[in-house]
Amino acid sequence: MTKIIVFDRRADEAATFSQVQQRNHIDLEFVDGPMTAQSLLVLTGFEAATIQGSNPFVDAHVLHQLANLGCHYLVVRSAGFNNVDLQAAQECGIRLSNVSYSVHSVAEFTVMLMLATLRHLPAIVARTNAQDFTLAGLQGRELHDQTVGIVGTGRIGHAVAEILSGFGCDLLAYDPHPSTSLTSMVTYVDFDALLANSDIVTLHLPLLADNHNLIDSDQIQRMKSNAVLINCARGQLVSTTALIDGLASGHLGGASLDTLATEATLFQQDHRLSFTYNHDWQVLKGFPNVVMTPHTAFYTDTAVTDMVENAIRSLISFLKTGNSPWEIRP
Repeated sequence: MTKIIVFDRRADEAATFSQVQQRNHIDLEFVDGPMTAQSLLVLTGFEAATIQGSNPFVDAHVLHQLANLGCHYLVVRSAGFNNVDLQAAQECGIRLSNVSYSVHSVAEFTVMLMLATLRHLPAIVARTNAQDFTLAGLQGRELHDQTVGIVGTGRIGHAVAEILSGFGCDLLAYDPHPSTSLTSMVTYVDFDALLANSDIVTLHLPLLADNHNLIDSDQIQRMKSNAVLINCARGQLVSTTALIDGLASGHLGGASLDTLATEATLFQQDHRLSFTYNHDWQVLKGFPNVVMTPHTAFYTDTAVTDMVENAIRSLISFLKTGNSPWEIRP
């Protein structure tokens, strides 16, 4: 029986892993913590492995270790796969895939952040908890009246458009590969036109080599005055320095961020009893018009189940057929 190594199984994944193991009669070996050069030292030969999307960057050194252990297939249990060196994986003969999961998790969260930002929800909750029931400074904007620009109309961007269509927003979209099924809901425009005409800009695309800092100082200056930026995709799509400048100058009306470029040492960790300094986090959380969440947009019961099941499906498909429907090719 082929052995599959599961790194960093979270408690919320345990039941689903147990179910898929029994259903498929496969040998799963669980390793506490992420896959690193150190954690690989204690393992013996295996052909396939799966890691979290939050796993530290898997570089050429770690991939060579994997290959030397006989591993041919690696699955990231997330939609994002920018924590693996794709070129090095190809050179080592390791096939890679990500997984799909419920698009509604991130899509619904995205719209929630739009509403929270437009209606000053964090400030309302904070005031209410302090028994300050005044209205001054809390007047919001209605989502119905906004033009929303959706950057990336893949599965998640598509779902965001479907939800927003129910609010009656005007919807613009930019994608190098427009979706014909969305043309009745959105108007496709070029990127600059989307920035110039959107009250809200929301990002829904993977992090690739050619879109790092897609939103930088030039793009922020092209955005409408008082526009809001939403990022539930990848932190590195946005230049944090440029974002801070845009907020500090008053050009931007707000931002809602579920991800930061420098989140690796911060998010999904408990820092209540320890000191941690993250410049981006410290500065951004000081803005009253910024809503920040710790990369939790994906985190629903359905999405977690999908990630585990599809990770195992992908590995089984690799092992049985040599292919996976989720394979990532350089």
